[in-house]
Amino acid sequence: MESRVDFLLSQDSAAVKASAAFQRNAQIESIRLLESQCSVEQQFPEPPEPLSLSLALAPEVLPLSGSRAGFAIRLSVEGKPAGGLPEQGPVVRISGRFGLTYRLNEGYQPTQAELDAFKDVNAVFNCWPFFREFVQSMTGRMGLHVSPMPLLRLTSKQQPKPLDAQAEHNAAEGSAPSERSRRRTPRTAQPRK
Repeated sequence: MESRVDFLLSQDSAAVKASAAFQRNAQIESIRLLESQCSVEQQFPEPPEPLSLSLALAPEVLPLSGSRAGFAIRLSVEGKPAGGLPEQGPVVRISGRFGLTYRLNEGYQPTQAELDAFKDVNAVFNCWPFFREFVQSMTGRMGLHVSPMPLLRLTSKQQPKPLDAQAEHNAAEGSAPSERSRRRTPRTAQPRK
């Protein structure tokens, strides 16, 4: 299975700080597969060409249990022939839901913001190697000899740049920007024809 796109996760600076607070106060205790589902089209032969992959994530925070925090992360990948028609459905589907348990330091009670920030990136990163191995194992059992899943990459979320007051007013009014506000409004480059 080859990916035509990178698998990216991103967080803004506030989420990075909240996640770091959880990391300082927790140790991973276990990762286990809770449920799985796999399918391949019956008439689909060994792929003659790379598969284009799509990834879906569904992380969730589980209720706190004493000095333990838990997360459930559902990861699903679908593969279509890279040269196939856009309306063609996936020929391979693999999904796994992983349970992650973290032991919390004595006296630490994570906030909901810390739990949410951690589940969205760190918990996904922690179970990604298990999912990659699961996909590799299942595709082998399906008779598909494919490349390993790509690594996850982390990027920072870009904060939108605020408009100046005149541009905001014009946008609200639906009018064109004044000459003065046009000079302060950044322009985007247009491709040459």
